[in-house]
Amino acid sequence: MTAKLRLAAGGTALALGLCVLSTSTAAPPLSTDTYKRATEADIATLQKLINGGKPDKRASGTIKAEALLIAAYADASGDAALRDKAIKVADAAAKKDWMTADKEAQALKPGSGGGKPKGGIHKNSKLDLDDVMSPFRIGKSGGLNMEKDLKDAMKAGKMDPKAAELFGARSSVLAEWTKEFPNQKAGTNQGNKMKWEKYSKDMLDLSQQIAAEGAKNNGNVGKQLKALDGVCVSCHNDFRD
Repeated sequence: MTAKLRLAAGGTALALGLCVLSTSTAAPPLSTDTYKRATEADIATLQKLINGGKPDKRASGTIKAEALLIAAYADASGDAALRDKAIKVADAAAKKDWMTADKEAQALKPGSGGGKPKGGIHKNSKLDLDDVMSPFRIGKSGGLNMEKDLKDAMKAGKMDPKAAELFGARSSVLAEWTKEFPNQKAGTNQGNKMKWEKYSKDMLDLSQQIAAEGAKNNGNVGKQLKALDGVCVSCHNDFRD
C-alpha cells in the first residue's frame, strides 16, 4: 500500500497507509509518578471520547491512540493487567465495536496487576501514523488539541506544569511510534530515513524534557516548546507530499 504524508490540523497531524512493524519499542523512560498521572488523565479522556459507545466518528484515531498510550504507560511501569485491558479497548476501536470499547474502557484501572514490559504496544491494533498523530488535531476534528496547546504555550513561553507533564508524556510515546512509521518519501533513500529518525528522536528528547520539567512543577518550558514546534515544522516541510 502506498503511504503518503499529508498535513492536517494546521500541519501537525500526519497520515499514511497501514504499516506492519518488525521492531519492538517501549514507552520512553519517564518517572513512575509521571506514568501514573498520565494514565489517570488518559483513562478519563478515553472514557469521555468513547462517550458511552457513541463517539464522534472523527475521534476514532485518537481513541485508538489514547488506548495504546495507556497500554504503553502500563507496560513501561510493569502493570501488565492494565496494559492488556487497554489493548482490548484499542482492538475494539479498530473494529469500530464501540459498545465493547466502552465496556472495556470503563474497566480500566491503574495498579491492577504486575508483569514485565514487552514493548511493541502499537502493533497490537491496526494503527497507522494518522492515528498516532490524531491527538494533535483540534477537538472539533476529533483530536486532543495538542498542536494548539503547543502553539499557545510556545507564544506564552510557559505551560501549566500539570499540562506540561501530560503533554510531554503523550508526545514522547507518540514520538517513539512516529519513528516506526516512515512515509514513502522517507524510505526512498538512506539519507531521508536517517533524517526521519533524527526528527523522531528530537521530538522524543524534547517531549521527555517537557514532561520532566512539568513533573518538577516547573512550567517554564518555552525554550523546549519552541524547539519542538521547530522540529515538527521542519519534518513537515521535508516530508509533506
